[in-house]
Amino acid sequence: MKTIKIFYKKIFGEGSYVKLVRIKRHIFKITYLSRENIKMFIKLFRGFISKKYKSDIIKTFDTINNYKNKEYIIFHNPNFLGVTNSTRELFDYLVPCGDIYRKKDLKKISNLIIQNNIKSVYFSAFCYNWGKLIIRLKKSNPNIVIKTYWHGSNSQVWETFGWNRHIEITKLHRLGYIDQMATCKHSIVEFYKKNGFNALFLNNTVAFDGKKYRCGSKNDNIKLGVYASQGYWLKNMMNQIAAAKFIKGSTIDMVPLNKEAVTLANTLNIKVEGIEGAIPRNELLTRMAKNDVNLYVTFSECAPMVPLESLEVGVPCLSGNNHHYFKNTPLEKYLVISNETDVIEIKEKIEGCIKNKQEILELYEKWKKDNDLSTKKQVEIFIGGDKDGK
Repeated sequence: MKTIKIFYKKIFGEGSYVKLVRIKRHIFKITYLSRENIKMFIKLFRGFISKKYKSDIIKTFDTINNYKNKEYIIFHNPNFLGVTNSTRELFDYLVPCGDIYRKKDLKKISNLIIQNNIKSVYFSAFCYNWGKLIIRLKKSNPNIVIKTYWHGSNSQVWETFGWNRHIEITKLHRLGYIDQMATCKHSIVEFYKKNGFNALFLNNTVAFDGKKYRCGSKNDNIKLGVYASQGYWLKNMMNQIAAAKFIKGSTIDMVPLNKEAVTLANTLNIKVEGIEGAIPRNELLTRMAKNDVNLYVTFSECAPMVPLESLEVGVPCLSGNNHHYFKNTPLEKYLVISNETDVIEIKEKIEGCIKNKQEILELYEKWKKDNDLSTKKQVEIFIGGDKDGK
């Protein structure tokens, strides 16, 4: 496997091995690459990557050209669905951009930003070679303002690619290339500040009209939603499925469907339906709205969008005790699971949500007004502040 990693890095750059293996994980199992195999893989994967990559990078160029003389633009990777949704709710002037593999693309993106007289460049999450883009921008124009918006937490060190990008951000900040680091993880902002970083808390919210998704009366069967969980261990999918066993007559709607999760559900005699693979956000919101309770009881989060999206479409959503939402409010008692591995606690709070749904939604409406005011103020500070964030 080490040989394969080195091969991919040589051909496509750092991070590409992780990306390709995620796509092809269950298709190729290779332990040795001969010269003939290497040539074959270069031909296959370079052709596959370059077609998609070239199409995406042209979109990046065209989008930057549409933002001439703007005060700011913000880069995001459209493949990071939660990050993209969060970014869209807070900012205008989004620039879609994934990993940047070619030096000429780095140069062109930097030149387009300078030529279009864009004053500030923000980066929501972080991709491969965005750091090199930042260095190039600062060298071309020392007065350009560079800020980042991080959506992770210090507990997510297990995700090597994302963690390396996080370390890259902190190093670039130390070296003066990044002027300000924002994060939606409330608990680590003071940690950053005390360690000498110019850090800012930037809150998440949802700004779409949830009422258009809301359903009328539902039938007597209880429907539970489990979304955006895939098979990652930190998403805690199996404990949530197990909790559904205690809810008589319940059905789980799952997107994307996970083989292991379906196997467990079948073993426990729990009805599961859903779709394999990702779906558009509007379709996901429509599915969320048809449920009685949605579940997002994960082990580690920054500031998850799923609970807010669910509540906005009129459905209570349980989540793990790993974010700042609802702190010291009645909603915390109803919606936040204190022990994510406690199947009985999850079951009891599902029942509590069903019983107290109307009260929960009324409490959410009040909470959201305060949250939106706070978010608006934070975004204004982030956009309006100078290099020091003042």
